[in-house]
Amino acid sequence: MKKIHFIFFLFAFLLNVTTIKAQKRAQPRPQKNTVAVDKPCHDYACTIQKVKQEITAKHYENAFRQIKSANGYSNNQDTKEIDALYRLLFDAILKDTEMAIAAKKTADTKTKEANVALEQVKSEQLKTQAALAVAKNEKEKADSTLTIVKAEQAKNKKIIDASYFYADRYGMAVKKQDG
Repeated sequence: MKKIHFIFFLFAFLLNVTTIKAQKRAQPRPQKNTVAVDKPCHDYACTIQKVKQEITAKHYENAFRQIKSANGYSNNQDTKEIDALYRLLFDAILKDTEMAIAAKKTADTKTKEANVALEQVKSEQLKTQAALAVAKNEKEKADSTLTIVKAEQAKNKKIIDASYFYADRYGMAVKKQDG
């Protein structure tokens, strides 16, 4: 019985250990050479690292402040690295500015193209309205002509209805008028 208890406890212990190891593996590991953004730096290396992170995140104002802070920690020994960071910051800002200018130019071009297309649509709309007015006018003329034709047909029908043929002769029925 003692042997079973021992095996059970050994099994529970090993299960617990493997569970803890699996949990540790599942947790994201912090990257090497990274500094928490919200953690303040108190030395040169940390500040330099933070500058690079801020530039990568495009937080240029924070990067500028961090470069000034790093300059204070450097004791004027690492001026080349500080200058390189200023250049890196300037290049990142310049690149973003150029991208913004290019995007604005593209947007302006697309806006001009859209305005030209809109003017074409308006022009075609005016032409369509003019053609519609001509079509309505022609329809009114056709309706008027149709009314005249129907009246003439009615007269012709009365004449045809009043005429007759008797013994191969043409005759016309006449109505007597009171008078």
